[in-house]
Amino acid sequence: MNIFKQLITSLYSPKDIATFRNQGFGKTILYVFMLMLLTIIPTSIYFGSFITHAFQSVEQAVANEMPSFQIKNGELSVKGKQPLVLDKDTFQIYLDDSGKLSPDDVSSQSNGAIALLQHDFVIVAGGETQTTPYSVLSSTPITKDDLANVLKSADSILPIAIAILVLLMYIFALVTAFIKISILALIGIAIKGSLGRNLSYRHTWKLAAYSITLPAIFFTIMEAFQTAVPFSTLVSWFTALIILYLSIKEVRSYEEI
Repeated sequence: MNIFKQLITSLYSPKDIATFRNQGFGKTILYVFMLMLLTIIPTSIYFGSFITHAFQSVEQAVANEMPSFQIKNGELSVKGKQPLVLDKDTFQIYLDDSGKLSPDDVSSQSNGAIALLQHDFVIVAGGETQTTPYSVLSSTPITKDDLANVLKSADSILPIAIAILVLLMYIFALVTAFIKISILALIGIAIKGSLGRNLSYRHTWKLAAYSITLPAIFFTIMEAFQTAVPFSTLVSWFTALIILYLSIKEVRSYEEI
């Protein structure tokens, strides 16, 4: 069965998932890579369109609406009353050197935002928050005019920058998925013991890899519709555990492996 058919059957059939335990590790890892690629598509599209749409608005805001500011030694200093919030249709621009706003505050107040905070540059798009400390930027002081000039000359490299950010999102999704699968596989060892199934860790790892399919696809669809799910992390883990349990249960007792 190819990985695309495995994707479909993993959405509803623990019995089929149970049969995947005997396939090679390479195919299972390839499946995880494919699944995580699918899951970041809605976020990547929203993120890319947001950045593209926001870029010109930010360029205009920096040139014409923001007060003078400077980033020096990893810290922002601004002339004028703080914090400053500029509404730009579907997103906001924040400027705050007081420390009153944190990246979490920005992400909780808006589903789309760009923020220059006391110590961090923050982008919020599609429910995802990307935070970059000023300390990782150039040690040379950055002023409002410097930023305006950079934005003016950055049009040509914007697609490359978006591609790099999407790649980083994909790598993060992969790392998170492999950690989750490994933890689920350990829990699977306890489950198989209680059910009297003859499985090793390599088998429960493969079963766990396919057990995350349903919650992964569900939350991808929710992300595509920009719909928040309460207790999403708990729901995702609980669903994957139920599918893993049912998959292990489908293995006959002390079956030869």
